[in-house]
Amino acid sequence: MEERCNHILARQQYLHENRIRCRIRMHEKNAIRRYERNREEMTIIVQARHIIDA
Repeated sequence: MEERCNHILARQQYLHENRIRCRIRMHEKNAIRRYERNREEMTIIVQARHIIDA
């Protein structure tokens, strides 16, 4: 019985850690996407400035 309880607890712990890892991965992906979008916008702004200054 005790062994089974330990198994269930270990499984819950594993699932919990997996969920957290999943959430972190999602945040990382979103952060990377946001960074790339900002970089694209900055590139466009810089190009526009060059055109204006020319």
